[in-house]
Amino acid sequence: MSEKRKSIIVAVTDGFLPKINDLANSLRKEGMLIDRVFPILGVITGEVLSENIEKIKSIQGVLNVEDDLEMKATA
Repeated sequence: MSEKRKSIIVAVTDGFLPKINDLANSLRKEGMLIDRVFPILGVITGEVLSENIEKIKSIQGVLNVEDDLEMKATA
């Protein structure tokens, strides 16, 4: 049975901001499909299998990993 991919937001440590593209490549090697890299914000978004989230969290330069939840405005 295959696991479902989760949309995540990866926050990058300050020290890795100059190397954010290298960090994105490391995330790809762990199976993350990169959607966007925001160098000024220090954020990388994308999708990953649930089973790989702990690997993503352990990569040097990753500050935090959060679910990327869809937000809906209400009137």
